[in-house]
Amino acid sequence: MATRLLRFILAISAITMLVQAAFAGRMLAGDVKSAALHALTAKVLVLLGGSQVLAALVLFLQRRCPLWFPWPLSA
Repeated sequence: MATRLLRFILAISAITMLVQAAFAGRMLAGDVKSAALHALTAKVLVLLGGSQVLAALVLFLQRRCPLWFPWPLSA
């Protein structure tokens, strides 16, 4: 279950990064509303990053992943 959760979180994180990049481009083009949406997606990415670390730690504690796996996610 934790493996599927981690995969889901990683997929959502990747999609959110693309959306944030799109908002940054619109913000540079002069769209005022994109700044607020860019800030919102930044907060979502921080929460998703913390969720990635927690899911990796759960996998590590269940001994379902190698020792090195949680460390790159926590950086």
